[in-house]
Amino acid sequence: MSLSISTLSLFVFLVPGLIFRYSLYHQSIVKRAVLASNAIYSSILLVMFSLGIHLSALMLIFVTIKTVCLFGWANINISATADSNVLLTLGETSYKALEIPYLIYVAPIYFGATVGLSYFIAQFISALARSYSFFSRLLYGPFGLLFTSSRITVLTAFVLTNISYENRRVIYAGYAAEIGLKDGSKIDYMVLNFPHKFYLRLNQRLPTTSFEKSTPVSRDPTVPGSLFISGDEIENVHIEEWNID
Repeated sequence: MSLSISTLSLFVFLVPGLIFRYSLYHQSIVKRAVLASNAIYSSILLVMFSLGIHLSALMLIFVTIKTVCLFGWANINISATADSNVLLTLGETSYKALEIPYLIYVAPIYFGATVGLSYFIAQFISALARSYSFFSRLLYGPFGLLFTSSRITVLTAFVLTNISYENRRVIYAGYAAEIGLKDGSKIDYMVLNFPHKFYLRLNQRLPTTSFEKSTPVSRDPTVPGSLFISGDEIENVHIEEWNID
């Protein structure tokens, strides 16, 4: 039974951190994996996120109780009993005591509150990132500049790959649908909608492209397609931002 309680406690502690990281990095085009590639780095971040959310939740509960008692709305005293119940006492003279089983009521309510708080904090930070370049650069690195525009934007991307053929490099062009980042600002993958392919020829003087003769990747040009490009194949990326008034 002690193992199950320990497992449940670890689950309750870590899930808010997972919800926070997922909500923070999966609401935009640029995304990060919930768990980083470095296991130690990922574990430290998860523990820090979870600890911060739990401390925020406990502080919010403490401030709420103190505020209620300060304005005289109620006198609340909370204590724990020997049989794992929470003793909630209301009032000064009557002392009406209510024993609440911790595992049945208190733990699920607290767990739901921390999950909701983690989502709210993530949305608040995302709103700051869309309004201020400092927060966007902090979250997304160089790609953070793509999120500070107040107007609707469309991103076109030109992806230079390391795939070569007869002194030519393959370039893909399309609408950037998703950009995945590794630790830091390294690109893990890119997804392009309506992808086209052309080549970069490495001449002796200046490199030239065959952009005018680009061909759609999809066999049927009338059917919109998507192309997944692994970060191992990406040499460089040029992104153009188009504002729609």
